[in-house]
Amino acid sequence: MISTGVSTAHISRFLRSLIESPPAPEIIAKLADKAWDEVTYKELMTAADHIVGSNEDEDEEDINFSKK
Repeated sequence: MISTGVSTAHISRFLRSLIESPPAPEIIAKLADKAWDEVTYKELMTAADHIVGSNEDEDEEDINFSKK
């Protein structure tokens, strides 16, 4: 088991759709740090709908976040 620093209970609630909002960027960063198959922080942020106007050439530090 890989430790991400994110509660397994929190992950379970999210996967079972008991949490309506997407994970916070801080949680996504912890998950991205341990992600397999070269999944990036930026890809996870896009999937969580936190990124607005993503550009393939942007560095992760230049990401624009949506306000939800």
